Amino acid sequence: MSHSIIKLSILFLGAVVLIFLNRMVNDAFAPLSIHLSVIGLLAIFPALYLPLGQGFLCVILIGLFWDTPLPYSALPFLLLDFTIIAFIKHRIRRQDYLQCSVIALIGNFFILLFLALFNSKSSFFHFNYWLRIFTDILLSEIMILICCYWFFNFQKTLLDTFVKNKEEEEFL
Repeated sequence: MSHSIIKLSILFLGAVVLIFLNRMVNDAFAPLSIHLSVIGLLAIFPALYLPLGQGFLCVILIGLFWDTPLPYSALPFLLLDFTIIAFIKHRIRRQDYLQCSVIALIGNFFILLFLALFNSKSSFFHFNYWLRIFTDILLSEIMILICCYWFFNFQKTLLDTFVKNKEEEEFL
């Protein structure tokens, strides 16, 4: 099995773990009508550690897994986030988790804002709708700040454990 297929599988499975944890947190906050989303974290590692085609495939799989229980599709916005990160990845230091965290926060903010705009329909002009959306976005950003270092270290540890050829990874 090639290293890139192994990396694709590892990054997908790491994202699946994050999605399950996010769904468990959302189940706990359901009585408060709070919906948290960490979708901004899901496109960073495939964009930085995989070639463009395989990263695109990985993000499609992640997006399909993310969208399964939801009545809307975040996949186009996740792919847009992936594409932007992939085109600027030569300017991003992969080891600098603060820089990756800021990129995740910006991506998460815009993905959730675009989802709110496209799904608002008749609620577009209601203040309570936007108050809830921006509350969810703010709490989602705080959640990303709390879990991003864990997730980055988790993904990096999985890659270091299962990918044996580290020289190939440096030249990607």
